[in-house]
Amino acid sequence: TSQSNTLRQLTRNYDYRYLATDLVRKRMVPIHAYARARTPQEFGPLTRHAGEEFLIVLKGEIELHTDQYAPVRLKQGDSVYIDSTMGHAYLSVGEGDAEMLCVCSGDEPDMEGALLSVLETVEG
Repeated sequence: TSQSNTLRQLTRNYDYRYLATDLVRKRMVPIHAYARARTPQEFGPLTRHAGEEFLIVLKGEIELHTDQYAPVRLKQGDSVYIDSTMGHAYLSVGEGDAEMLCVCSGDEPDMEGALLSVLETVEG
């Protein structure tokens, strides 16, 4: 994807690159991201938003923390599919920032806008 249809969003816990931003009103939102936080304390309150998400680890190692399950370790090539209304955090636990591809989906007619507004609320 070209840089012209990518939106970078740098937050305390993640470096997000929203992909295919030129497509409007999409219900599936692909995000190329880097997990930066390394501990639950550093991450802060768990994230929650409408919909579901599928994540695959591209590089490094991630630990998924939720408010319903024990933490799960994910290595390069591992994936997870979760209900995004459950509190969740992806922590980088390997060398450097973990790289991942996350696809969020939901019934919102503007899922991308909904995710960005949650980001502003949580991170701002």
